[in-house]
Amino acid sequence: SDFKAILSLARIAVEEGDAFTWEDSVSNEELAEYWLPCTKLQRQTFVAEGDDGSGSGRLAGVCCLHATLGGRAGHCASLAFAVAPAARSRGLGKRLCAHAIEEAGRRGCSG
Repeated sequence: SDFKAILSLARIAVEEGDAFTWEDSVSNEELAEYWLPCTKLQRQTFVAEGDDGSGSGRLAGVCCLHATLGGRAGHCASLAFAVAPAARSRGLGKRLCAHAIEEAGRRGCSG
């Protein structure tokens, strides 16, 4: 499953300390609650496979689409990204973002 690889990329992003507010000691359970798909919470996770620098063609990037559940912000969504260090500066994050914005639009998000 991709779940282990998703959490690995999320952990790398957390430990770099410049994008997310979690401490390095964050549990895998807490990361899973944020990064892994959940139908009930309308959370989707998209992955990009490719060269992560190892030449193996494994998971190189992940994007998580969080829908705002109802209320005045029900038309909004938020996104989070993590790209393997060796796969950066190749436009992967931009492609993941474009895909997630398309998906959010299909779900009725406009903000």
